[in-house]
Amino acid sequence: MVEVKSHTKKINGKTINVKSYSRKEPVLSASDYLNKVSSVKTKDEYLYNGKILTKNTISNKYGKLEILENPRGDFKNSVYLFRVDEAKRNHGIGTALITEAISQYGKTLMAQVSSPNSLRFFYKNGFRHNNLNLNESLKEFDKSSSLYMENN
Repeated sequence: MVEVKSHTKKINGKTINVKSYSRKEPVLSASDYLNKVSSVKTKDEYLYNGKILTKNTISNKYGKLEILENPRGDFKNSVYLFRVDEAKRNHGIGTALITEAISQYGKTLMAQVSSPNSLRFFYKNGFRHNNLNLNESLKEFDKSSSLYMENN
C-alpha cells in the first residue's frame, strides 16, 4: 500500500507544494509470521568436541534462527545464530521463529545470550538461567556479558 502525503514547504522564499510517498507494509501478527516460517535441515556438519552436529535453519522473510543439533542427545541442542532484520524487530518475527524452534526441540533447546535485549527475549519465551527471575538474570549477565539459558 502506498501512502501519499501533500504539504507545502518554503524554499528560498517561495512556497511550493510537496508530495511524499511511502510504502507501508501491513503489520502482521505473530501468528501470521508463524504461517510463513520454514525449517530446513542442512547438510552442514560441525565437529564439536569430537561430536558431529548438524545445522537446522528456521527462517522467514525477515529473520533467521540456526540451531546446532546434537543427534546423540548427550547435551542440548544450541541456538547458534538468531537474527531479525532491525527494521522489523518488535513485530512478532523473533517470537514466531523461537516458537517453531521450541515446537521442534522442546526442553532440549538452549541459548547463549550476549546482550540484555537477547536475554529479555529468551526469558520472555521461557528460557531461564539457573531458574533465576529476570532481574537476577540481568544482574548475573552484568558480571560476565554472556549467559547460558535453557528452555524450561
